Order: sequence, then C-alpha cells, then structure tokens
Amino acid sequence: MDKKLIVLIGVVVTIVGLFLPIITAPIVGSINMLLPGGGVGDGIFVLVLIAVAGVLALMGQVRHAVWPALGSLGFICYKFFELKGAVDASAAQIAATPGAAEFAEQLGGATQINWIGWIVLVLGCLITLVGSATAWKSAPPAA
Repeated sequence: MDKKLIVLIGVVVTIVGLFLPIITAPIVGSINMLLPGGGVGDGIFVLVLIAVAGVLALMGQVRHAVWPALGSLGFICYKFFELKGAVDASAAQIAATPGAAEFAEQLGGATQINWIGWIVLVLGCLITLVGSATAWKSAPPAA
C-alpha cells in the first residue's frame, strides 16, 4: 500500500475521531473534542496539525508528516490525562460530599470518559505516524 494513502487514511480517521464523544457528563451530555459549543474546543490544534500532515502527504513530503503526527498524538495524550484527572477529581469530590452521591445518581451518573472517541483519535494519529515513518525507511523519490 502506498505510504501517502496510509497517511491520508490516518488523517481521515483522526478527523472523524474529533467529532466523536470523548466525555459523557450528566447535564450536558456527550462532549467532543472539536466543537467549542458542545465540546472542549482544543481539537482545533489537532485539526490544524493533522491537516498539515495531510497537506505534506499530498505534496509528496510523506516523510515529514511524522512531525505533525507526533505533535497531534502528544497533544491528544496530554488532553486525555488532563481530562481524566479532572473526571477523577470530580468523582472523588462527589464521593466525599454527603448526599451528593444520591444526587449524582439521580442525574444519570457521574462524568465518564468515553473510550471510543479517544481510541479513534489515537488510532488515527498512529496510522498517520506509521505511514509517515515508513517513508523514512524507504528510498527517497527520484528527482
């Protein structure tokens, strides 16, 4: 399979992952990474980085798409651990407050991480990374 096609498939998978829910909260519902009104809004950074990787692949510079792929993967991991810490802290605060557990249960549960969105985001970045990294191993294109 062509390395450029692998990178472009990874770009598309990552963009799809930006629209999938990453957190489910009781009152607001599902939250995704891209849309500022219904999500975190930090997905714009991932979208820009992954778009740069796609443009580099389309320009024939597939091997240099590894840098924005690494940047987007690093940012996704950073946001995951930041949001996971916030969810864990809120769960601990609900558990420590008397009577709050019953109230949270009536609302439909506590805030939870939605793993499908995170898995698709990481998978898309890894596909992009693998496609661009394999271009480093192959011979450079003829001039």
